[in-house]
Amino acid sequence: TDHNVDFSSRNSIAMVSIRISKALIASIAATTLVVTPLQVEATIYRRAGDGICKPTSGEEYAHLATSHIASPAACSIACDDVNSQEKNDHYRGFSHLKPRVLRGNSIYDGNCICFYDCQNLPAVPAELRSRWNRYSPAECLASGPVTTWDGSSDGGCYEKLL
Repeated sequence: TDHNVDFSSRNSIAMVSIRISKALIASIAATTLVVTPLQVEATIYRRAGDGICKPTSGEEYAHLATSHIASPAACSIACDDVNSQEKNDHYRGFSHLKPRVLRGNSIYDGNCICFYDCQNLPAVPAELRSRWNRYSPAECLASGPVTTWDGSSDGGCYEKLL
């Protein structure tokens, strides 16, 4: 259907112009909200295998460990939190172990273990220090991406992808 608009007066022209401007502004705002990407920082992991993560050399990574973490998802968040203070290109991933299967006198004192190249543990923020155990062997040579795992059935090894 055709709509006839009386453009004989200035008020009619101004009203049409205002309506078009409001619609255009609303359309631009909606498009901007849809098109603008959200800036979210998150680490992306892949389950690599069973047990404790290891580099190609098979040696032990330096690591931070904490306890009472219920799931791999919660462990990934805990590792991301401890890494949030600084960019750490030496962070390699994590292992989440079943809490009841902790390894007695093992170097893995906790069920959420965040792995780093040797000599590259991050500075743990003061408010988190009481919850994290640090381990970095004196003769540590392990470095590089996760390429193997110990195969134990008490947890999973999650490799950092991004």
